[in-house]
Amino acid sequence: MGGRNLAIVVVAIVIVVVIAAVAYIAIQTAAPPTPTAPAIKLAAILPGPINDGGWNTLGFIALTEVENKTGVKYAYSEYVSMADAERVAREYIASGYNVILFHGGEYTSVALSMPKDFPDATFILVAAKMTDIPTNLWIIDQLSYNVTYYLCGRVAGMITKTGVVGWVGGMDLPHGLAGYEQFKRGATEQKPGITVLPATWLGDFNDPVKGRDATTALIAQGADVIYAWTDLAFFGSVEAAKTAPRKVWLMGVNSDRGHIDPDIVVTSSITNFGIAYPAVIKEILAGKKGGIYGLVFMEGTYLAPIRGGVSADVEANLKKIEEDILAGKISIPDLYLPKK
Repeated sequence: MGGRNLAIVVVAIVIVVVIAAVAYIAIQTAAPPTPTAPAIKLAAILPGPINDGGWNTLGFIALTEVENKTGVKYAYSEYVSMADAERVAREYIASGYNVILFHGGEYTSVALSMPKDFPDATFILVAAKMTDIPTNLWIIDQLSYNVTYYLCGRVAGMITKTGVVGWVGGMDLPHGLAGYEQFKRGATEQKPGITVLPATWLGDFNDPVKGRDATTALIAQGADVIYAWTDLAFFGSVEAAKTAPRKVWLMGVNSDRGHIDPDIVVTSSITNFGIAYPAVIKEILAGKKGGIYGLVFMEGTYLAPIRGGVSADVEANLKKIEEDILAGKISIPDLYLPKK
C-alpha cells in the first residue's frame, strides 16, 4: 500500500513539474509586450496637394518625420479651403483626434477660434508669430523665414542686368507681405537705385496659368529676377521665364526648385518642417499644450545652392552676408539664431 501511495505522489510531482516547465517555456517564448502607443492622435489639414513639390509636400514629409521620431500616427486632408477648415477639424475631433495641425497661415482665424471650444485638444498653426494665443495652441513662427527673403533680395541685386526685379505670390498672407518687404529691402541694400516692382498676388498658390500670366506681366515691365512665392503656380512662372525675350531668373520657396530648371532657378528659400513638427509633437507628448516654436536660421530655414549660371562671386558674397547675419551685424526681424 505504501508503494502505491509513493507511486501516486511521484506521478503528482511529475505532473506539477511538467506544468511548471510548460508555464516557464510559455513565459520565455511569449512575444514581448507591445509598447504603449503615444496618447495623442494627430490630424493635419493642408491647403493643397501633397505632390505640389512645395509647401504641401514639405508638410507631408514632416508628418512622416513625426511618426519616425515620435511614433505618433497621423491622418491628413488635402485641398482644404479656408471655408471648410473648421468643419474638417471638427470631424477629426469627433473621430477621436486630439491634435489638429493647420499647415498654413490661411487657417489663422480658425486656429485661433477653435481652441476655446475644445480645451482638451491641442492645435498647431504655421503662421506669423502673434500675442495672446490660446493656451492649447502652438504657433510655428514662420516670420523667421524673413531672412531667406532678405538674402534672395541681395542675390537679386547682385545678378540683375535690367535693374528691375519682381515678386509674384500666392495669397497676401501676413508672412508673405513681410517676405516681400524683406526681399525688397535686400535688393535695395545690395543695389541702390534698383526698381522693385509692386508685389503681384494671385489669390491662389496652385494655378500655373495665373503664375505664367503674372510672371509674363512682370517681365514685360523689365523684371529679369522674379521671386515666385507659389507652389504649383511656380511651373507657370518657369514657362514664362523660358519664353521670355531675355534671360530671366526665378527664385522659389519652401523646397529646392532648382531641379525644375537649374538654368532658370537661381536659388530657393527652404523650410525644414521635418525639424519643427516633431519638436512640437515631443513638447505636446511631454505635457506642454501651447507655445511658440521658431524656425532657426541655417537649421530650419536656409537657401538652396546657387545655380542659374551666375558668377561664382555671387555665392562667395552671399556666404559673407550670412556670416554677418549670424554675427548680428545685419538685423532681421523675428530671426531665431542657432544657440552658441
